[in-house]
Order: sequence, then C-alpha cells, then structure tokens
Amino acid sequence: MKIDFYEILISKYGFATFSVHIIHTSRKRYTRTGSIFLAQTQDRLISLKRINSRLNVVGIPCEIVSPKKVAELHPLLNVHDLVGAMHVPEDAVVSSADVALALASAASQSEPLLSSLLRRMPQLETLEIVKLVNCPETFTPDMRCIMGESPSVRGYFVLVGMNSAGLSFGGGAGKYK
Repeated sequence: MKIDFYEILISKYGFATFSVHIIHTSRKRYTRTGSIFLAQTQDRLISLKRINSRLNVVGIPCEIVSPKKVAELHPLLNVHDLVGAMHVPEDAVVSSADVALALASAASQSEPLLSSLLRRMPQLETLEIVKLVNCPETFTPDMRCIMGESPSVRGYFVLVGMNSAGLSFGGGAGKYK
C-alpha cells in the first residue's frame, strides 16, 4: 500500500496542533480506552490489515490480533464468529464539548488573522449556519484522501475521503499542500 509522504506530515502536524491541545485543555474528560475493531469476514480482516499498516506508518501503535487475543483483551465479547481484529491500545475518547472548547480556544489564538479577514470581508461576520448535516464517513478504495486542485474547475481545491482521519488530517491540511 502506498502512503503519501504529505499524508504523514499532515497527520503528524494535525495531531501536534489539535489533539495535544485537546489533551491539555480537557484532561478530566480525555480517557485512553483503547479500541478493538472486529472482523467477521476475511474481506473485513483485509481492510483492517490495510488500516493497520497505514496507522503504523504514521506512528500510531496498533496490531492485528487473533480472536483468542480479543477474548483476552475483552473477556465479555463473544468471539466465536470472528476471524481476527485490530487492536489500537492508545485510542482515546474525548467529549464533544471539550473538542468544541479546544477549537474555540485555538480559534482565539488566531484572532489577529480572523480580525484581518473580517476587515477584508465584513459580510463574513453576519453569516450563520443554516443547516448542519451529519453524513457517513468518506472512504476511498485505496484508503488515501483526495487533496488538491480540481482537474475540472481551476482554483477550486478539495480535501475529501479522509477515511476517518479528518481530525488528524484537518490541522495539517492547509500547511502542506
């Protein structure tokens, strides 16, 4: 599987600037739980192996484990129909409220830039969110995001298909083009 060098840079920068800030500002609600992603079919296990490879390349510890190991990690799970799993021991959860506060805090640190932007385009200050849409995750067949200028619309840039890596890629997407 080909891993783009820029995807690694984007992910590392995003973690450094966003995730670490959340950890420091929401220590009480940041809980390292670990994750186990289950595979009941060989196709799902192949998909998890690809994800596992990608995570290892960007420095996230994880491993493919047997159903027996899953039972050891989580004794309450019924593993009789599993063919394998992926274990991400350092995975964590954080409350959505803490994420929002961390983003607000990060935005306030960018206030001079925002003020400059609002002076240049004052109509932005009156904009409101009319509709918030929650959609399914976007996945690409090769597990690589699509980032850059659209081949059909000059000056139109996209960043899509981040395969559940939106938070980790988001912070660095503008830095590395």
